[in-house]
Amino acid sequence: MAKVLVKAICVVCGKEVLRDKYNSRYCKKNGIKVACSSACQSFIKKKLNAERAIGKKYGRLTVIRQDIESEGHCRVICECDCGNIVNKPLHLLKKGNTSSCGCLRIETMKKNGRGLKHGLCYKYKKEYSAWSDMKQRCNNNKNKHYKDYGERGILVCERWNDFKLFFDDMGSKQEEQSIDRTDVNGNYCPENCRWVNNDQQANNKRTHHNITYKGSTKNITQWSKHFGLGVKTLSYRLSAGWSLDNVFSKEKFARTNATSRIV
Repeated sequence: MAKVLVKAICVVCGKEVLRDKYNSRYCKKNGIKVACSSACQSFIKKKLNAERAIGKKYGRLTVIRQDIESEGHCRVICECDCGNIVNKPLHLLKKGNTSSCGCLRIETMKKNGRGLKHGLCYKYKKEYSAWSDMKQRCNNNKNKHYKDYGERGILVCERWNDFKLFFDDMGSKQEEQSIDRTDVNGNYCPENCRWVNNDQQANNKRTHHNITYKGSTKNITQWSKHFGLGVKTLSYRLSAGWSLDNVFSKEKFARTNATSRIV
């Protein structure tokens, strides 16, 4: 069939162009074109999608009208159940990625006992990170350290669910310090916690045990620094049943099943 060109007017920009009368993309009646370009076609598509969504509810959001001034993805004006009016991308509403003006997130965080982020968390990043890690160890059963904390019944006190109160009690954290519990079997609370360096915390671990040698008592980390030997080296020698003189010797030893000898 031969082409029949007719005058068509774009319903978006009003531009007059010649188009094939029998092209399915154009309105055959009265020679009115739906759109003159892909940009105008996209505009119409967004408008139709928005019109179909008006009155529908997505989570707590009810679509009121299209935001005609927005570019890119189709955006709609919504009213939340709490009364707030918000502007949201329609495709996120349909996917379920957005279901409220933000009130649902706040309610969920309060219900779970999680503190909302505020200025302190940005000003005191090291302290906030320590506080967040502490809660993860005790509350999140997917955390790799949960078995040593939450699974053992170690809890974070209710007061410390708020980072501001935690910071008020603990104060600033110095470099190479971490939070330590005085009673390793006790909970995280103001009367049982302090900031300490790595050596102090090592002395307070459940696995810590002292070794007395020539009248001095130290833990394995302290003996390691004293003799300049690796902690793993000392641990192996102790577990193999070596005498303390050999354990702390800097001589090279050959490993045997039961004894040790100098090479």
